[in-house]
Amino acid sequence: MLTRLAEANDIAALLALDEEIATLDAVEGFPERVIETPGLPEWFLERGGILLALDDDRIVGYLLGRVAGWMHGNRSVVCLEHITVHPHFRRRGIATRLLEFAREHYRGSADCLHASIHPKNAASLALLRRLPAEESERVLVYIHLQHPGR
Repeated sequence: MLTRLAEANDIAALLALDEEIATLDAVEGFPERVIETPGLPEWFLERGGILLALDDDRIVGYLLGRVAGWMHGNRSVVCLEHITVHPHFRRRGIATRLLEFAREHYRGSADCLHASIHPKNAASLALLRRLPAEESERVLVYIHLQHPGR
């Protein structure tokens, strides 16, 4: 499994992955197609905010992130906007690898990752609760970037 930053030539494959995931894994209350908004992939791409997981040469998961213009206490923040893995590739640690890659990628840009998670998204909640984080009653999670082993 390889993780890397997306490039312009990855956008078509990202859109296809998003369509396939929406077809296989539609869940009420969650967006069906995240990255289809016109200009959105390019916006994240320009900011180095699309992180990919690949199995051989196939994109099987991605994470969208961006450096926020606000602080959490005295910490600068990266917003984790979305993370997804193709249903046929789940439960293999791919989302965890994407988060670990995000921690490395953003370590010099911010102090923590921020994620806002739907309370019914049990898989994401379980994944993020395994990381060193703070959680509020609104299921906002702050993942610390400076201490990878904690």
